[in-house]
Amino acid sequence: MLFHRVNLVSCIKIYFISILLMPCGSFSQGISNLWLSGYSSGFSGFGGSNVNFINQFADTNYVYREMNFLDCNANISDSLGNLLFYTNGIYIANANNDTMVNGSGLSPSAYTTQQLSEGLRVKQGNLILPLPGNPAIYYLFHETLLRYQYIGDYRVPELDYSIIDMSLDSGRGAVTQKNVLLISDTLTIGSITACKHANGRDWWIVFHRATGRRYYEYLLTPGGLQGPFVQDIGYSVIPRDWSWQACFSPD
Repeated sequence: MLFHRVNLVSCIKIYFISILLMPCGSFSQGISNLWLSGYSSGFSGFGGSNVNFINQFADTNYVYREMNFLDCNANISDSLGNLLFYTNGIYIANANNDTMVNGSGLSPSAYTTQQLSEGLRVKQGNLILPLPGNPAIYYLFHETLLRYQYIGDYRVPELDYSIIDMSLDSGRGAVTQKNVLLISDTLTIGSITACKHANGRDWWIVFHRATGRRYYEYLLTPGGLQGPFVQDIGYSVIPRDWSWQACFSPD
């Protein structure tokens, strides 16, 4: 959700622009109402701001937390709007801002280690979805980067997922499966997105191969993940060094 390093005022501007472009009805009220941001601005320590839309307007306030978001950001709340957990691609924190049980060590790589203090620079590199039919289980899809031959030439070598069970650790949640390989291929940097299935229950997860016209799709159902399904559509060439933002049309 966040982009390049910006100050708090810029973050808020981005949020207001983003909400105008955000497809309506992607989540039920409460689950996606809370947006978390962070910064690394030269001040000692970390912190950030929360933008809460639970009352149909942007209620913004400063929040101290140790996790910093640079580009990679995902969080989810319960149906009442209470924060459950969040991540910057490095680790998962619970609602108490503590590292979730088994929540460290996401997407291990040399690049992940390099970014420990700031979070990953992978836009739309994290995605959280509830397991249909089980309100306690959540899937976190996540990527990291791999440096190739040339300096500054990065690729995403795979897409992984981890599973969080919010019934564990007295309701604070725990990671029960971590860094499970979903697909191994050279993928675009970030741009993981999802859309509710027409049945109103399941979720389509969509992402793009780094070159060519190939989209990969998975379906999250009460029984778990199905796929991959493959479509070769759209532009024939995707520039390898581009960062992407993906979203579905509200229609």
